[in-house]
Amino acid sequence: MASDYVTLVMNGERATITLNRPDQHNKLGVDELAALISALEHVENQPGCRVVVLTGTGSKTFCSGFDINQINSVDWTQDPFERAVNRVEGLSLPTICALNGNVYGGGTDLALACDFRIGVERSSLHLPAAEIGVHYGVRGLRRFHTRLGLGAAKRILLAAEPLDCHELHRLGYLDWVVETSMLQKRTNELAQRLAALAPLAVRGMKRALNQIADGTLDETESKRAIAECFDSTDITEGVAAKIQKRAPRFTGH
Repeated sequence: MASDYVTLVMNGERATITLNRPDQHNKLGVDELAALISALEHVENQPGCRVVVLTGTGSKTFCSGFDINQINSVDWTQDPFERAVNRVEGLSLPTICALNGNVYGGGTDLALACDFRIGVERSSLHLPAAEIGVHYGVRGLRRFHTRLGLGAAKRILLAAEPLDCHELHRLGYLDWVVETSMLQKRTNELAQRLAALAPLAVRGMKRALNQIADGTLDETESKRAIAECFDSTDITEGVAAKIQKRAPRFTGH
């Protein structure tokens, strides 16, 4: 399920996946990507899990992308990196990327595939695909375009422009920028907030929003999800809690 370089910790309603190769800037080779997908599949199937945090070990880098030493040994028509990033994006649970440092290469897309990104004040981004002759994958290009806009996507991908945390926040790549000492606290606050919300509503709206962004909205599926929420015990609990001015206790049913 996990490995020495990709660890998974389950703690109540929260799962934390950590990239653990700080001496290698948390780069991901084929084995690490397989371990990441395995960890994602595991948390997807845990009924009590409501939020996933993705982060890295160390103080320098969240992730430096694919292990460049393996670049010529991979069949890129079956892109293992894009497959893993797509799995992060497709996870039904809400996801938070806690960027403990800089982010490079495919790591930029890995973070972007999460629903929320919290960076530290020294975070910077650099995606050097054009500098080494790599044509980035189509799903990744779509993510940059739909989430950041065409101009920002071209700055990052075509011009390979390094960007600091302030510019990343301005462009919407980072949702929040905090001092390094506050990263864990801010991540915990957001994770606790997401875990306390109605799971059926959160998952259904996440799926619909991602489909709208990609131009693939399944309206029948969305209407079914809406109906499921209105038929759930959670909506009864949510309304009652609001009237009684107390915190709701959602079960996901």
